[in-house]
Amino acid sequence: MYDAVPPINNVGFSASGSLVSNDVAMYPRAVVLQHSGAVNGRILVDATSWNPAGIGAIYMSTDNGTSFNFLGAVADPLASGGICCTTLFELPIQIGNMPPGTLLWAGSLGQGIKKMTIRMWASRDGGKTWSYVSSPAVAANAGGLWEPEFSVTVDGQLVCHFSDETEQPRYSQLLQEVFSKDGLAWSQRYPTVASTNPGNRPGMANVRQLGPSLWIMTYELCGVGGRYECAAHFRTSPNGANWGPPTDLGILMEDAGARFFAHAPTIAFSPERNLLAMTGQILCQNANGAIAPGSGATIFVTDPTLKVWTARASPVSVPDARSDPCPNYSSGLVFLDHGARLLQVATDYQGSACKAYHN
Repeated sequence: MYDAVPPINNVGFSASGSLVSNDVAMYPRAVVLQHSGAVNGRILVDATSWNPAGIGAIYMSTDNGTSFNFLGAVADPLASGGICCTTLFELPIQIGNMPPGTLLWAGSLGQGIKKMTIRMWASRDGGKTWSYVSSPAVAANAGGLWEPEFSVTVDGQLVCHFSDETEQPRYSQLLQEVFSKDGLAWSQRYPTVASTNPGNRPGMANVRQLGPSLWIMTYELCGVGGRYECAAHFRTSPNGANWGPPTDLGILMEDAGARFFAHAPTIAFSPERNLLAMTGQILCQNANGAIAPGSGATIFVTDPTLKVWTARASPVSVPDARSDPCPNYSSGLVFLDHGARLLQVATDYQGSACKAYHN
């Protein structure tokens, strides 16, 4: 994790690391169980897959990420109309009748039909079996609802963050959040990032709690054009609910070399090391937005002051990273061994099929 950044660029060969499985896999997410009693320490990976209909495929590692085996699947009937950008979250506290350790899964479903839905499922047996719980968001029109992400507020409410295309033409896309005290009933939508420029498209939120009164949200900001198109930004909250004025587009994350990530940023936090890691699909140069050396093989790390972002070699390298929904797109990140090691699950093409690699 602390190696120097290799000076490679897009040269057209497959990702490093080992395959999670031979299944098609996109948009991976990784979780280390911490609230599940006897099975704490197990690593779970969720990936959007097809078998042949769309599913959330769940894989498990019991050897600290050396290997993964298929565990179970979320097979939502609405996935027949399309499935995207699934997510995985372990409840740290009781929410309604769901105890700590309950696993939550959600995905963007039904883009092939008239109205999209974000639907939430739960597992109480460590990810083997799943049952439908509720729908945090349902589209009122043909606009999309994308990229769900869960978090918990300081006062114990479950939050679902998502990218919303249903308020066009005022917003091409904005980031929204909804709240629930029981996982069943959800609040109205509250904007978290909503540009005054109707063409801007903030999206792909990731949220982590960094301390008792500090949460971070990272996201891409597309539709701006120029060298910062889809650049990764962040903003913070003192309680996991209030993020400041939605029209504040946040802060660009860049290292001392004025490099930044574009597209699909993801993050992981180690409370033991007080260390935040982030990555994105493409590493760019601030001077002109061109692809920078080390693209596809770099992460940034920082502490909760969020002042200095330092480049390090990523656990998995994807030399062919580019603007495409597979190579290095929205990697799963999670710290292991009390923060001594970072596990990355990244995707790349194997032939024409998108596969997930881990290291």
